Amino acid sequence: MSNGIWATVFAIGIVQGIFLVSALLLSRGTNRRATQTLAWLVGVFTLMILGGVLQQVLPLRLSQLVAYVTINIELAIGPLFLLLVRSILEPDRRRSSREALHFLPLTVGVIAWGLFGVLAGDRPRAFGGDLRPLVAAFVVFKASFLYAYLAATVRTLSRGLRQSPQFLAGRQLVSLEWFKRWIIGLGGLASLIYGSFFAEILGVDLPFESDQLGSLLLAVTIYLASLAIVLRPWLLSLKPRPAETDRWTGEATKLVAYLEQERPWLEPELGLADLAVAMGSTENHLSAVINEGLDTSFYGLLSRYRLAEFDRLARDHALSHRSVLDLAFQAGFNSKASFYRIFRKAHGMTPSAYRAAL
Repeated sequence: MSNGIWATVFAIGIVQGIFLVSALLLSRGTNRRATQTLAWLVGVFTLMILGGVLQQVLPLRLSQLVAYVTINIELAIGPLFLLLVRSILEPDRRRSSREALHFLPLTVGVIAWGLFGVLAGDRPRAFGGDLRPLVAAFVVFKASFLYAYLAATVRTLSRGLRQSPQFLAGRQLVSLEWFKRWIIGLGGLASLIYGSFFAEILGVDLPFESDQLGSLLLAVTIYLASLAIVLRPWLLSLKPRPAETDRWTGEATKLVAYLEQERPWLEPELGLADLAVAMGSTENHLSAVINEGLDTSFYGLLSRYRLAEFDRLARDHALSHRSVLDLAFQAGFNSKASFYRIFRKAHGMTPSAYRAAL
C-alpha cells in the first residue's frame, strides 16, 4: 500500500476520532461517566494514530521525542476499558481518586521515556539500532499489562451480567453479552499488532510495518464505534435493570418482620391462605414475594423457622426430659414423618443424634 493511501486512511481515522470524541463530550446521554470514559478511550486511539503520522513527517529529533512519548499511550487502554465497564455496571458510582492509580504506569512511562529522549541526543529512531532490545522488552510489558486489564474487564463484566443480565435503555431491554465478545476481539487485534512488531524484530519481511497495521486497526475500531453509536444511541443511556428480587425486597422484609414478631409458624395447620390474609395480600402475590424475595417456597420458609425453633428448644436444658417429637410439635411441625425428613435433609442426621451431639 502506497504512502499516499496510508496517509489518507490515517487522516480519516484522526478526523473520525476527533469527531467522535467531540460528539461524546457534547452528548446528552444519561450515563455521563461512561460517556466521558468512552470519549477518553477514543481519544487515546486517535492520539496513537496521530503519533504514528507525526513520526513520519516531523524532523528526526522531534520525531524521536514523539516516539518516546507515544510509545506509552496504549498503557491507558486497559484501565480505560475497565473503568468504562464499571461505569456501565454502576452508573451512580462516584469517581474515586484511587482510579488515578490505574494510570500510574502511563505517567511513569511518559516521564521516563521523555527524559530519555531529551538526554539521548541524536540517537537512531526509537525502533531501531541499539534501542531495539529495550523497546522489545517494553512492548512485552505493555502487552502483558493490556491483557491483564482486558482479562480483569471481562471478569468484571461477566460478574456484573450475572447480577444484572439485562440493561434498560429507556424502556427497551438490551443485553451486553456482545460487549464481552468485543473486548475479547480487541485482545485479538492487539495480538496481531504485537505479533507483527516481533516479526519485524526477527527480520521477517512483511508487506507493512507494525505501526501501519496498528494505526489501520485503530482507525477501523474508531469507525465501528462511531457507527455503533449512530445506530444505537441508547448505548449512552444504559442503566442496569434491577434484579427481579429487588422488586420484592420491601415486601419480603415486612413478611420476615411479621414472622419473627408474631411467630405464626408455631401453628401446625398454618397455610398460605392464612398467612396471606394476615398480611393483607393474596395467595399468588404472597407466594411471589416468598419465591422471588426470599428465594424459597412457602413450606420451605416455614420449615426454616420451625427448625430454628426446634434447635433452640433442644439446647434448653430445662427441656431435656422432653422427647424429640414433643419438641418438634412444639416448634410447629404437625407430622413425625415430615419432621424427620426435613430435619435429615437439613442436618444430615436424625434429630436424636443431633440432640445427643449437643
